[in-house]
Amino acid sequence: MRSRGDEKFDRSQWKTMQQTMLDSAKFVDMLHNVPWEDGLPKDVVAEREKTLVATRGTTGSGTPQGITLAAAKYSSEDAATLVNYTIAIPQEEEREPTPPPEQELTESDLERIEKEVEDLQDEFDKAVVEKHSLELELTSMKERLKAATDLMQSMKVEEKKWRQHVREFGSNGVLVTNCIAAAAFLTYCGGMNTDARQVTRLTRHVVSVQML
Repeated sequence: MRSRGDEKFDRSQWKTMQQTMLDSAKFVDMLHNVPWEDGLPKDVVAEREKTLVATRGTTGSGTPQGITLAAAKYSSEDAATLVNYTIAIPQEEEREPTPPPEQELTESDLERIEKEVEDLQDEFDKAVVEKHSLELELTSMKERLKAATDLMQSMKVEEKKWRQHVREFGSNGVLVTNCIAAAAFLTYCGGMNTDARQVTRLTRHVVSVQML
């Protein structure tokens, strides 16, 4: 930048600015410390706008030889970004509307507030009870799921036996033979005692195996 007296290049100030911008953390901290809610001080705005073209600022204190965005961009993309940012601050800064004052509470509001607190406490208590009920139901469901899983695991052994039985006795011939043997057993062994029936059953089993 140039000093206001002799319009010569102020190298020391420019070097200080470069060092500040090279330390990105420090530069960002400086930006965060600006009181954006109040806007920039008028003297800071006026001082900065002296380095800009007169048509770019808000106070009209710039000069025709001031810094333009095009000139900064020709020098450096980063410099152009900073110039654009500097120009935008006074142009875009607006005060935030003042929030309405908070309503002051009086003693007459105490009963209403206590009622609201009681209602909220009741809702909280109901939520706690429901949560406990859901936890119990979840525990019960987990136990039922475990029982069902154990049952299915135990049924795998029975399923294996059933499949083997179907493979061995799945033909119509075996079914007819078993029916005939059962009918004959009931017909001819009705008057026999237990021992005689046992002998007959073993004999039938041997005959059936031989037929297979």
